[in-house]
Amino acid sequence: MEKRKRVKIVSLIGYQAKVKSISSGSIIIGRIVDETRNTISIRSSDGSIKRFPKNAVSITIMEGDKNICVHDGSLILGTPAERIKRLYHKWAKPR
Repeated sequence: MEKRKRVKIVSLIGYQAKVKSISSGSIIIGRIVDETRNTISIRSSDGSIKRFPKNAVSITIMEGDKNICVHDGSLILGTPAERIKRLYHKWAKPR
């Protein structure tokens, strides 16, 4: 049985990702170029940048052919600084 290693990614910018929209079911594969508190921007293979609300997508972070982690978008709401607080500070609310 293979042990799964838990990966904690704080900043998503620069990672290759597959984003699946929950409402329409469309899948976009590209590189994450911007991230705000509530949205994520993906540059697709045709060069266009598409912006998605984090709470309405499922995000698969990829490295090469391997999937590093899969997140429901609502789990990564907030800025990278807020996610660090949730990981390392006792007083932060866990999600």
